[in-house]
Amino acid sequence: CQRQPPFGGQKALERGFLSDKVNLPEIGAPPLVFYEGVGGDDPKRKPKKKGDYHTAYGNIRLFSQRAVDALGDVLISSGILFPVRVFGRNEIFYWYWCTCVIDCIDEARTRRGPPSDLPLERRLILIPAFRAEKIGAHEIFVVPGQSRQYDVFVTDAFRDRLASAKLKGFKLGKGRFDSKPWLC
Repeated sequence: CQRQPPFGGQKALERGFLSDKVNLPEIGAPPLVFYEGVGGDDPKRKPKKKGDYHTAYGNIRLFSQRAVDALGDVLISSGILFPVRVFGRNEIFYWYWCTCVIDCIDEARTRRGPPSDLPLERRLILIPAFRAEKIGAHEIFVVPGQSRQYDVFVTDAFRDRLASAKLKGFKLGKGRFDSKPWLC
């Protein structure tokens, strides 16, 4: 995949905030704090159950330590993890930013949304179709033109990892408005 610097780009890299390894906050500096489910779409199947995954503000993906222990090799090879706190939870979570960009969308079979005055690659992906040969062994990725990462795509192999690790709080759909997403 083509590596893309995280949002904040080169300046953040120069400050040493971002790297291929997890960076702990400086001593005395408070870590970022997120509120689970704020602006996100956390599955509500078991609302009192504490999940291993949460979203916030549409494009912030938060993984528990347990999830990072189970998925860390895939997450680190395809992105960057930032330690954060989730309000009301005692354990550390990690904000994941995917840096693996793969140009694998099959435009002939992909359904995109409006507005039609935007370049094709910037239009909302409603139902994706992929060219599997471009994805290869990657399990989690984004596609070009999606710089804010509202859509992060995963393969069946990634879904199988979630199931075998018995991780909770994930909602995977085959399209933006999938009425029967896979929940764990």
